[in-house]
Amino acid sequence: MCDSFRPHLERALAPYLEDEKKTPPRTKHTQDVKRFKKFCDELQMPWRPAHPEVVCYFLLDAAEDRGASLATISRLVAAISWAHEVAGVWDPTNDALVKALLRFLAVRKKDQFLTNPKTTEGETKPAASVEKTNGSINAALEGADVIEMQQ
Repeated sequence: MCDSFRPHLERALAPYLEDEKKTPPRTKHTQDVKRFKKFCDELQMPWRPAHPEVVCYFLLDAAEDRGASLATISRLVAAISWAHEVAGVWDPTNDALVKALLRFLAVRKKDQFLTNPKTTEGETKPAASVEKTNGSINAALEGADVIEMQQ
């Protein structure tokens, strides 16, 4: 009974579910959550509850590939956290890996990225890679073993 009633309550109480002084308007959260969901769908990974590694990958994509500011990154984290809180599932933004990434993004110098130095051809190789094969996702950091993330 409780599980079937929860979606109705969430819709009815949506304007009251967040503290307007601390978070952006709900519509902004909704747009950011849709953006995160689309990102997860492209990776064929669950978006809620999300893996902390996927959250980090999403935030790195926003910061490094799209040039998002720290304020935008903070807003994205708040939206992901809000979506998990509303659903009553574990919040991956509280994971130590996500927190460490946020600290790195806060103190990094301009043009400092989580990538390897230039290769001999002059190209920059990412320190992390994600590859989809046979319905599973393989992720690797430079110099580390490939790990398989279950969907």
